[in-house]
Amino acid sequence: MADIFLSYARADAQAALQIKTALEALGLTVFFDTVNLDAGDEFPTVLEDEIAGAGVVVTCWTTHALTRDWVLTECKLARVQGKLVPVEIGEISDDVISVAYSKIDRCDLKAFQGNASHPEWQKLVRTLERRLGKSDLLKLAAKRAEEERKAREKERERLARLEQQHAELKKRKGGLRAWHWAVGALITLAVGAGASYWVWQQQSEQIRNRLIPAEIRAQLDDPETWSRHSREAVEAILAREDIDLSQLIQAASIDSDAAFLAGSAFFNGVGGVTQDHTAAARLYLAACEGGNMRGCHNLGGQYQNGEGVAQDWAEAVRLSRRACEGEYMPGCHNLGFLYEKGQGVEQDWAEAVRLFRLACEGGVMGGCTNLGIRYANGEGVAQDQAEAVRLYRLACEGGDMNGCNNLGVLYANGEGIAQDQAEAVRLYRLACEGGVMGGCNNLGVQYARGEGVAQDWAEAVRLYRLACEGEDMGGCNNLGLRYANGEGVAQDQAEAVRLYRLACEGGVVQACGNGFLASRGLSQSSPPPP
Repeated sequence: MADIFLSYARADAQAALQIKTALEALGLTVFFDTVNLDAGDEFPTVLEDEIAGAGVVVTCWTTHALTRDWVLTECKLARVQGKLVPVEIGEISDDVISVAYSKIDRCDLKAFQGNASHPEWQKLVRTLERRLGKSDLLKLAAKRAEEERKAREKERERLARLEQQHAELKKRKGGLRAWHWAVGALITLAVGAGASYWVWQQQSEQIRNRLIPAEIRAQLDDPETWSRHSREAVEAILAREDIDLSQLIQAASIDSDAAFLAGSAFFNGVGGVTQDHTAAARLYLAACEGGNMRGCHNLGGQYQNGEGVAQDWAEAVRLSRRACEGEYMPGCHNLGFLYEKGQGVEQDWAEAVRLFRLACEGGVMGGCTNLGIRYANGEGVAQDQAEAVRLYRLACEGGDMNGCNNLGVLYANGEGIAQDQAEAVRLYRLACEGGVMGGCNNLGVQYARGEGVAQDWAEAVRLYRLACEGEDMGGCNNLGLRYANGEGVAQDQAEAVRLYRLACEGGVVQACGNGFLASRGLSQSSPPPP
């Protein structure tokens, strides 16, 4: 069981994840439901067991969180067991907090950004030290951070020495050749030095190939392998008998491909190591500094998501830009996404379009899909549904299932192309089978309406459920409608309300209204067109 059970509302997940990362940096284990729940677990049973086994329950309070049933249940269980340690991560209105909870002292972490010197964070740590019986957590964390800093500095120094030695060899070789015309007696020496350098190069290449075979290094240059199947790809590589992960880790400071592969192993928790995003970040940094643009790109993603490092949008932008300028096209794609969202940089639709186009032309099919969205919506470029169709088709045929789903929407609505419900069904099915949950939801709508396929409520329910379980909130809303109306499933208003609530918390505005109406026994609205 974990030292800490971290309780939070789904809407506050980003702030909670930052606290989780900071707690783990103290050497504590943390139960965090999106990470620790396995498929098939019964949600209430898992939570009760984890709360019972945890040393402390840290609850993240906001006005929204204190209106969520699960958060209140977790608080109640923790309080009964004497484990409740609340932290305030957002404003709390007086009308949502009970008198009993209002009297409990809590740490104010609304302004906490992962800084260990934050006074309220230090207050929380002191509380955890007392509750868990673990002293000097902050000192241990500072010691680990200093050791990691020294290790990184040592790696940089080793790499600098190797680069200097390599440069001196090159200079020596060139210098000896410059003497050929003036000192005939040194010709033999020059040839010998050149031969020695050639041998040194050949030996270095042999050592590199023993560490990572040449065909694997070539495979690492395939952006689609690492954008769509990174976990499967690194698992397959590390399963080879001629690849030794321990040797990759040891060579990380002098071989950027080794650093990248080792970082991917730790990020995904494969190859016999436990998932460790902090270790992955260190290795990706070594890869990036060694000139491996995939390492820069992946490290940028960790800063973007706050995985193993404190979330830092500006650093995500810097690393994505470095990868893009290093001609690693997924970096251009991600940088375009950051410009589109205005994260770490001022929002700029035109620049997002430029970067998506660069990625698309560089073979990143997700870039083609996102460029198609910009043409469909007229964002950063003149609206052009026909061009959106072309780009979605290119992406779909290139294996990006989001492109298939988006193309299906255009066929269903007759936008930029002649309406064809049967083709929409085909594309939605392709997207759904390819793991795009929005495609499953859209296919469910087609079955519910009998458009492009025979009407089948049971199949619609199955697809909505698949989408909902895959965290597509539109699928949860549509599944709620089926339960509310008893279409394809036995009527169950309580289940409908539960699904509406889930979808509403996930940002589907229509679901909020449906939940309100369902709770009062009133009819709800049908799903909107895709």
